[in-house]
Amino acid sequence: DVIVGAGAATTAGGIVPAATEAGVLYLAPVNSSLTQAGARFQGLYWRMSPSSLAQGTLLADRIAADGHDAVAIIHSDDDYAAALAQAVGAAVRRSGGSVVADVGYTSSSVDFAAPVAKVKKANPDAIVLVGFDESAQVVFELVQQGIGPNSVG
Repeated sequence: DVIVGAGAATTAGGIVPAATEAGVLYLAPVNSSLTQAGARFQGLYWRMSPSSLAQGTLLADRIAADGHDAVAIIHSDDDYAAALAQAVGAAVRRSGGSVVADVGYTSSSVDFAAPVAKVKKANPDAIVLVGFDESAQVVFELVQQGIGPNSVG
């Protein structure tokens, strides 16, 4: 028996212990939560994607390799984005960089002018955006405020 699990770590959190108790393998295709990674489930919990910690470390390594050391992080306040933002921030600091802004916004936001203004005020040389469908609106606001990826020449 095997369960190919739900994507959300919050859903998996309730199922994994029960599956383990029943002796059933639980595969988590997109679960990146650190919670299950630290728990022991008798070898019956396998994830198919890297944890937020691994993703954050790899992203911070890329930022440092590109020569950036003043990093702003703007992110949704949901569990995934907040955990990834925290992992990126910790890894940036370990690599000798600094997090000049860590700005969260509610997942129901429709106006990103204020969070982007905080990022702009911090004057970063790299910006990490962790979000979902709203990310296009955040990028649009970054461009509107003159700090986004605007390559129009």
